[in-house]
Amino acid sequence: MIEWFRSLSNPYFMPHGHCYLWQPDVLWTHVISDSVIALAYYAIPVVLGLFLYKRKQDIPYKELVALFVAFIFLCGTTHLMAVYVTWIPAYELEGWIKALTALVSIYTAVRMVPMLPELIADAGIKLELKKSRSEIDELQTERARMQLLLDVAMEREQRIVHLKRQVNSLLQELGREPAYLKESDE
Repeated sequence: MIEWFRSLSNPYFMPHGHCYLWQPDVLWTHVISDSVIALAYYAIPVVLGLFLYKRKQDIPYKELVALFVAFIFLCGTTHLMAVYVTWIPAYELEGWIKALTALVSIYTAVRMVPMLPELIADAGIKLELKKSRSEIDELQTERARMQLLLDVAMEREQRIVHLKRQVNSLLQELGREPAYLKESDE
């Protein structure tokens, strides 16, 4: 595989390491930095790809997420190529990868621009939904408090009716007229 990559290089060019004068501090700063950036750029699309795969149906803007996956992956590849051309002068391959990255980047940007009002509106809708849920929670708390007050009032009313019946019974035992109206009159 290395030989195949070498065949993509141009023997008339020098590796990028010559530009660094093969000085270890300069060379390794670039190589390590580009390698770490490439690693991060590869990790992000993996996470986004898993997200797309696991949440198949309910992802808004799937196409946009997929474009970001491709764009970020290709950005990582350009950094990996920067490491590669440090030793192997495959500038044509690096150029083609950069050109592909540029195409995917501009296509992603062009696709995003008309979607911006919808993306902004979506964020507003989610904010309104959160606010509505908060209001519903407050109303449910108030309803529960009101129900408790109603239950207490109904219990007190039943005790009063029971006491009225007891008073009426006592008055009848004493041969007197009931003081409270009959239940049918209440």
